[in-house]
Amino acid sequence: VTGVQTCALPISLQVLPARPDVGRATLRALAKLQGRHADPATLEAPGKIGHEFRTDPPETFVGWPPGEFRYYATADATSWFLVELAATGDPALADELEQHWRAAAEWLRAELDAGEGFVRYRQGTLGGLSHQGWRDAIDPVTDGNGGGTLRPDGTRPEPPLADCDSQAVAVAALRAVARLTGQREWQLRSDALRARITDTFLPDAVMVDADGPVAGAGSQLGWLLWCDALEPDAVPGVAERLCAPDIRTGYGLRTLSSDSPVFTEDGYHR
Repeated sequence: VTGVQTCALPISLQVLPARPDVGRATLRALAKLQGRHADPATLEAPGKIGHEFRTDPPETFVGWPPGEFRYYATADATSWFLVELAATGDPALADELEQHWRAAAEWLRAELDAGEGFVRYRQGTLGGLSHQGWRDAIDPVTDGNGGGTLRPDGTRPEPPLADCDSQAVAVAALRAVARLTGQREWQLRSDALRARITDTFLPDAVMVDADGPVAGAGSQLGWLLWCDALEPDAVPGVAERLCAPDIRTGYGLRTLSSDSPVFTEDGYHR
């Protein structure tokens, strides 16, 4: 394997109705690389699904030791793993990967408990990604290509960070574990996180940092809707906000509002 990235999870989920074999292959590949040990440098942890695997580190990881690159700095991949496995509706695959999805579920439980109800993260001791949601970045201030998230005044959010999109998919993941296990505990956790997201991220916040919500809006609002991660009475307002001209264009939804200090039309994750 020369390279595996966890973006394969949402992509294979999108094509699941037509190509379920792609989803099964993705789940099996990432299960083999699932975290087993705690490592503060690579951010590996037991049960965690990793971010990226290569024969050599990417050029952007300056100072990283040479050799096989196994990197686990992702806040949402473990949740996507659980969501996709449940979405396959394949009991034989669930049985085959049972030790992996149970370990992933325990990782998610532990992170939510440690993060006071949210999945939070910090940069590893070797550096690397400081922002570990879908809009990842090594440093949003110096990124130069629109990666990561900044406060409205252009300053860097202070860790620990909790991206809105990572919390949204965690809601869906907890529901997935409830289906896989048949245990009500996981549905109750999903309901509690949904209420917390509604209270914290609305009307406009893209993440929570050490000081509280970081204002902003963009396609993360669509993640909240797709994952059913909001209380029902909040849904119409979020749908309306998503259609405002600073987000919705004739070509699709902007990842970040055009009013954001880090917005650029042709930048990363646009």
